[in-house]
Amino acid sequence: SSAYETMTSSVSENQPTTWSSFFFDLHCLLFLAPLGIYRCISEPNERSFLLIFYFFASLFLSALKVRFIVLFAPAACIIGAIGASSLLSKNFLHVKSSKKVSRKGTEDTTNRDIALLLLLALFFLFIMFLWHCSWVTSVVYAPSTLKFAGRQSDGNRTRFEDMEEGMTWIRDNTDKDARVLSWWDHGHELASLADRVTFLDASGYNLSQVAAVGAIMALPEEEAAARCRNMGVNFVLVRFGGMTSFASDDISKFLWMVRAAGKELKEPEDAFLSAGGVLRVGKEGSRRFRSSLLYRLSFHRFSSQVSEFGRPAGFDRVRGEVAEGGKEPLQHFEEVFTSQHWLLRLYRVKNL
Repeated sequence: SSAYETMTSSVSENQPTTWSSFFFDLHCLLFLAPLGIYRCISEPNERSFLLIFYFFASLFLSALKVRFIVLFAPAACIIGAIGASSLLSKNFLHVKSSKKVSRKGTEDTTNRDIALLLLLALFFLFIMFLWHCSWVTSVVYAPSTLKFAGRQSDGNRTRFEDMEEGMTWIRDNTDKDARVLSWWDHGHELASLADRVTFLDASGYNLSQVAAVGAIMALPEEEAAARCRNMGVNFVLVRFGGMTSFASDDISKFLWMVRAAGKELKEPEDAFLSAGGVLRVGKEGSRRFRSSLLYRLSFHRFSSQVSEFGRPAGFDRVRGEVAEGGKEPLQHFEEVFTSQHWLLRLYRVKNL
């Protein structure tokens, strides 16, 4: 169904792979792999054909979803190593055997000099490849979802522990039978770390529940509060990255919530977009988007906060613009917790 596809597609790992993702993960292997393919074709045998088939089959799969790059990486390493070996062996041979004598009787070292330059270039490329791989594995892929590195407003690197801080606060300061509504990304943390009832998680898809939660996030505050009360929701949790430049926050996934809501919403997706057809949080953004519950909860009180040195108050570091609104008081929700770096924000649904 469309709701199931929306849930699956909302995960960044399930998006089609871009060329920038290929280069980020594979670096110089993208350029060495064609040389390896040529070497395998020029020396045909069963092993070469198997490698070529493995390479293109895994390449096809990796182009479908980002998560399948893990299947393509070993094939790219093997084929890229064959290409690198071919370049190195040919240039080493030129360095050893290039001793031609010119017409004037002097030794012609042009080919040897070119080979030495190519070897130095390859050596530099391999050093950069090692540095890039070490940086990617230690900075980008190593951090967990509970603790990750980032930069503060003054530019200094720090370690954000807002997720653990927030889940601990919820566990210690809310009733054991409290029901917390959030987008499905946070369902597992709420259930396992905070030990609270949640409405969505990644273990199973209740499609009607997905549509209901997506609609609540997209509806204006008053309508969303009414639905929350009907569903027995006590708290609403949102993840906001505008203060810390955390790009995978709930605002970035808002359109997926709208798509998941489907017929639960009266307006089409275009109603939440700016005149340019994109999701904007500033003055050029859609008024309908700024009236949505997710926007109101994410940017509540944010207009007075300085997120980055040299930027005006209310500057969203993810979207790259000053957010419009955030000064109006909430009527149906009460802020009860905001983590140190504003990554997690928890609101209580007011009783009538």
